[in-house]
Amino acid sequence: MHNSLKKGKIQYARKTRNFRRNRRENTKTKMVSLQDNQKFTKNPILKGVIETSIIPIVAYLIAFEYEKGYCDVFGIPPEFISLTPTVIIFTIIVIIPVMLGLFFPVNLIYMILPNKWKRYIFPIIVILIFVGYLGWLTRLRTKYDILFLGIFLFIIIFSELILPVITQRNQRGYLSKLEAQDKLDREIDTLIDIITRHINPKWILLFAFVLDLSVFSELLGKHIALTQEKFYVINTPELTAVVLRIYNEKLICAPFIKETKELQNTFFIINMATQQKLILTKEKVGPFKTKEE
Repeated sequence: MHNSLKKGKIQYARKTRNFRRNRRENTKTKMVSLQDNQKFTKNPILKGVIETSIIPIVAYLIAFEYEKGYCDVFGIPPEFISLTPTVIIFTIIVIIPVMLGLFFPVNLIYMILPNKWKRYIFPIIVILIFVGYLGWLTRLRTKYDILFLGIFLFIIIFSELILPVITQRNQRGYLSKLEAQDKLDREIDTLIDIITRHINPKWILLFAFVLDLSVFSELLGKHIALTQEKFYVINTPELTAVVLRIYNEKLICAPFIKETKELQNTFFIINMATQQKLILTKEKVGPFKTKEE
């Protein structure tokens, strides 16, 4: 019995040494990969060119997604979208106050949240606030919007708040369960860990930020289209039409019924360069009813 106990201790010590050695090797591999990924950014000229070129690309993408979301509500094909510097600047001016409105409550929660909870609870709160913001933008008009947000919330809440209670039953206290689950997660290689060994994490964060911002911009464009009240209106004896969008010198218009605020299923384009005289009046005729509503 004494020999069996001694043999068990030797095996346990051997497994512990192997586990620690593997962790050190993985850590060294990650550090070497990060150093290799950062080599190409050591050149200040190349780094400046990359950073400078990213800004207009991101601005163009955000503006296009915003316009796409706006036009999608009224059935305007995305091929009709024409981005000019004026459109891009206007889009950024619209998006910045909305982003600040999302930043201030997040910053307030971070300030009042106890330090011991910030690592585990704060990211979840940020995600919940962002999802709530998306729900407000989409107005949950369709059952698909409700289903998507519901599934997303369930996955986040279950994986981050409920799963530690199930898997860490031996730990006392909810905070201890979160810490144990976080330690376990950091010891397991995920797909993100594998990717970050070959790609600089900064570029992954930048890609995720741009992706989130593009989705946010499209939903904001839809929200503006669904809630906008004042439009330019064309009143002629032949028809009454509303100007939905202006790109360069082209007006995208659609006939509508003032009493019911319903748009017709067709739209037409007026070229201001060839139009001799066009009278536009800004009137409170919206928000218009869409097919989904």
